[in-house]
Amino acid sequence: MIIKVICFFANIILASNYSSFYNTNNINSIKAFAKDMSFLTTSSVFYSGRTLGFGGFSVNYKNSYLIKNLDKNSVFEKKGINISFIQIETGLPYRIDSFLRAGWSDGYNLIGGGVKYGLKNVTDELYGINLIISFYSHMGLYKHFYILSFGSHLLMSTKISNYIMPFIGGGFDNSKFVVKSHSDLAMIGNKFYDMLYKGICGLRFKFGWFNFSASYEMSNLGSYLLSGTSGIRF
Repeated sequence: MIIKVICFFANIILASNYSSFYNTNNINSIKAFAKDMSFLTTSSVFYSGRTLGFGGFSVNYKNSYLIKNLDKNSVFEKKGINISFIQIETGLPYRIDSFLRAGWSDGYNLIGGGVKYGLKNVTDELYGINLIISFYSHMGLYKHFYILSFGSHLLMSTKISNYIMPFIGGGFDNSKFVVKSHSDLAMIGNKFYDMLYKGICGLRFKFGWFNFSASYEMSNLGSYLLSGTSGIRF
């Protein structure tokens, strides 16, 4: 009896935000969960429409907080799921930046990367417009599922003071969600494909080499999240 009680509380303490996926048999809930996970996986990529420039470098810590998941998603054990990232960017010739990122969230781990291209010459003048297009991909892995995705975004930013730079943009993410293991053997190997359209807006704050940003992202499906970034950029 004592052992059963200990195991019960251990399962509560050690339960992952995603652990109930293994026993979820509602196909609509799994589909909604796959969409929300794809949204989280590809979040918080951008905070500026300005490329770094050749020789530029940036390293940032990022965190995304899913305020509202899809109504049919019953997998999450709690509201307000968050995911953290470390993202490194380097400036290349011809207004091209490359970036790599790694993310983690309660047993779910991911890697991603891509390129950004400046569609016009960089400007640091007040109210000048910087515009980039980006192409990127991600791979996320949890013990019961994995996600592959690729996407593209267009982002514009301007400078309203020496310290504040708002940005706005939008794009799409195409993802594949694959079931690795499940209590229902018939679910194993199932694939769910999704196309998400997203919008983003936010503010970047610059103090010398130090940068901070806050942004709001929303998908066409009705889920939305907040993201924050802090790091150095030069």
